[in-house]
Amino acid sequence: MCVVRSRLRVVGAVLSAAALLLAVGIALATVVVPRLMGASPYTVLTGSMRPTWEPGTLVIVDPVDPAAVEVGDVITFQLEPGIPDVATHRVVGVNVTSDGRNFVTQGDANASPDADPVLPEQVRGRVAYAVPWMGHVNSAINSDTRSDLVVLGAVVLIGYGAWQLGSGMLLRRRVAGESRADGESRDTAAQPDGHGSTDGQGSTDGQGSTAGHGSTAEHGRRDAG
Repeated sequence: MCVVRSRLRVVGAVLSAAALLLAVGIALATVVVPRLMGASPYTVLTGSMRPTWEPGTLVIVDPVDPAAVEVGDVITFQLEPGIPDVATHRVVGVNVTSDGRNFVTQGDANASPDADPVLPEQVRGRVAYAVPWMGHVNSAINSDTRSDLVVLGAVVLIGYGAWQLGSGMLLRRRVAGESRADGESRDTAAQPDGHGSTDGQGSTDGQGSTAGHGSTAEHGRRDAG
């Protein structure tokens, strides 16, 4: 039973560590890295980018110079200049006119390009990477709440990490103690009469004879002397 309990504790520790790593990874991908990049998170609301991204995907949009945008890039852009509503589609064409560059965009799931070309001033950035499902969380909280959650999440993760470290140390000590106890139990079981492995007679003749006969050989030698 001790062995089973020890194994269950080890499995629990491994699962807890995996959950911690997952939580840290999500926090890094959705909060820490975007802030370091100066990027912005956006939520995919429709299925226009299927199968690349499902609705609810969180896309991390990195600011980009419109002059660096190329065919194949996925950009987030204002639907109209000066209007906050945005879309995230793939660039399928770049037009160069006397007024400068503009971009032809199209959703991966759409049969035809978007009706209006995208002007450079409409471009909010280029998608750097995406995190499935986390867009639902992003949509559920506002910017103020998000900042509070970042601080709370950091505190929780640090506390959880400290708890994991302490639990691991206690687990190792407990397992080591149980191993020592099992070893002592086996040593005790190997001595059934409390007097050693023989009956107290076999070691007297020094000849390695079986127990119960060594003493007789010894008396025989004494009489002959």
